[in-house]
Amino acid sequence: MESRKYNFIWLVMSLLVVTGSVSAQEEEKVELPFESEYKEPKTKLWVNTYGKIRIGKRLFWDAQTHFRFEETKATPFIGQVGQIYNRHAIGYIYSKKSEL
Repeated sequence: MESRKYNFIWLVMSLLVVTGSVSAQEEEKVELPFESEYKEPKTKLWVNTYGKIRIGKRLFWDAQTHFRFEETKATPFIGQVGQIYNRHAIGYIYSKKSEL
C-alpha cells in the first residue's frame, strides 16, 4: 500500500513538471531572422600541458595549463593569446584504481 502511495505522488509530480515545461515553451515565441548570418571563420590553436607530480607516497600535484590562441585581423592564422587557464590541485591516491 505504501509503494502505491509513493507511485501516485511521483506520477502527479511528473505530470506537473511536464505540464509546467510545456506551458513555459508555449509562452516563449522567438522571432527568427529571414536569412541566416554567419560569422567569419577564425583559426584557433590550443596548447595544453598536463602533469601529475608525485609529492609523497600518496600525495600528488595535478598541474594543468592551457593557452588558447585566437586569430585577429592584426595577427592572422595562429593569432594572439585569447585565454589562459592555469589550474592546479592536490590529489590523494586512495588505491591503485582510485584517487581523489
